Parts: sequence; structure tokens; C-alpha cells
Amino acid sequence: RMSAEIYYSETHPHSMFVVATLNYLNIQFNGKKLDMDKGEHQSSAMEKISPDGILPALKEGDLCLSRAQAIVKYMLAEEYKGGDFYPSDDLKTRTRIDAYLDYDSMDLRGALVNLVRWNNKECQ
Repeated sequence: RMSAEIYYSETHPHSMFVVATLNYLNIQFNGKKLDMDKGEHQSSAMEKISPDGILPALKEGDLCLSRAQAIVKYMLAEEYKGGDFYPSDDLKTRTRIDAYLDYDSMDLRGALVNLVRWNNKECQ
């Protein structure tokens, strides 16, 4: 699969939610750090990737996506196709994982810990 480009800012919590989650799960991506103070996220080049100027943003092939939780869900679904970690055939488990991914990303540590617990089936 093509390596996704993730556009992010180190000062933006939703960006860091994506970067930290993908790094924690060892999902490969090409990080493109932008300086929001300089308006790099609102450049004409970025407008093609994230028309509303929102970070984080993803570009993979012809897919452009913004919003942190959507990016993480997409990357999980791509990385773990057919697997148990983010199962496409087990709606209850996937919904439980999605509930933690959709939780306010300011509680990053708690969300990641709970995501791993759900994956390990410690909590049902």
C-alpha cells in the first residue's frame, strides 16, 4: 500500500493525537510538519488536501481527508484489514474501539490505554 502523508502541527492536540496513535501502533506514514503560526496549513497547496484548512490532514493517492478520528479510523482499517485488531466483521468490537477513538483527543493517554485493552479483550 502507498504510504500516507499526514500533515500536522506539533502545537495542535488533534494533530498529535493522530501522530502519537499511529506511532504507538507502528503504522507507517510520511509526516509533514506544518507551522500554523506561519499559516502553512492555509496555503494554496494545502487547500487541495484540506479545503477548510483543518489539521491534521491525510493524503494517500487520490484520497484527502481531515479530522483526526476519521484519519485514525482509516489508517487502522487499512493497516489491519482482515485482522482482529480493528475488525471489519465484528461490529461490536469495532464500535467499542471507535467509541474510544471518538473520545475527546485531549485524553490521549486514557484513550490509547483503553484501545489496547479492548484489542486484548480484557474488557468486554
